[in-house]
Amino acid sequence: FSTILASLRWSPDMPAFVVTIFNFLGTIFTLDVPGVLSSMDCAAAGGAGKPVAPLIKWYARMIMPVLVLGMFWLWFRLAGCWGGRDVNRSSPNATQLTVLEASVQVVFVWLFTNVLTTCFRIFDCTKGLGGRLIMDPNIECGVDAEYTAPAVLGGIMLFCYLVVPNAVLYYNLTVVGEEDHMFRIKYGWATEDYKDDGIMLRRVWEVVNTFTRAVMVAGSTIMFRENRLLTHTITMSLFLALLLSVRPYKETTCNKVAIMFGAGDLLGVLSNRYATLPLQVLFCIVMLATLAVLLTIAVRNMRTRLGMEWGKGT
Repeated sequence: FSTILASLRWSPDMPAFVVTIFNFLGTIFTLDVPGVLSSMDCAAAGGAGKPVAPLIKWYARMIMPVLVLGMFWLWFRLAGCWGGRDVNRSSPNATQLTVLEASVQVVFVWLFTNVLTTCFRIFDCTKGLGGRLIMDPNIECGVDAEYTAPAVLGGIMLFCYLVVPNAVLYYNLTVVGEEDHMFRIKYGWATEDYKDDGIMLRRVWEVVNTFTRAVMVAGSTIMFRENRLLTHTITMSLFLALLLSVRPYKETTCNKVAIMFGAGDLLGVLSNRYATLPLQVLFCIVMLATLAVLLTIAVRNMRTRLGMEWGKGT
């Protein structure tokens, strides 16, 4: 959703308040850590007005997710020292499990779009992998010594953040597949919402979903308009077709919401080229309806949980 909004070219006939609302909604689905910090330009040179080089800003954006992950690691270790342990000393205690779940949610869900956008941006040049670096035209891609180090760093970060975790997850879900206590601690978050009925695509749906989002981010970041439209259209069409045929979620409502999101994203992609205003109006309606369904489910679950807690208290 947030990736589609980032590349969406709103029709000039769309009311400004609608654009503002959807831009705000897009921020709910992602977390931009550098964006919540004070402007580096204002802070640079003691406020003397000297702008910070784009490459320095890029390095800062690359470091932020690592610092966030480091904070979670420190929290996890401290929780192990002061929170006590379960009977099995090799197992994390309840507080550590909560920290693990929170770290996965923040680092690999909320920060996902921003981390990948930052990694891909260093490869965004005027002529594919050649020409000038778009975020800093003073740097020439491929041959400039100033470009080599950040390009290598971006590639390593992309490999470590996207490829390695998902390769490990895929291996454990398909090859190992032995769901003991430690397996559920490490990988239960990637299986608990999906059906486990022998259809492998349902079991590894988290990996499918992750790489779909990665392709969408890559299209928004390093591709020009025509290639971006083609990539986004093909990717979302295939993803929506898979959703309709596989129905990976255990809950019927979750499958319906996922299909609604997929359909809305595809409408957003197509509205960049065909009948912009009518498709964008339809995109807005579908997305608002989907968010309304999500809100209804959240409220219902909250009321159910509060009712259970109230029953225990009485």
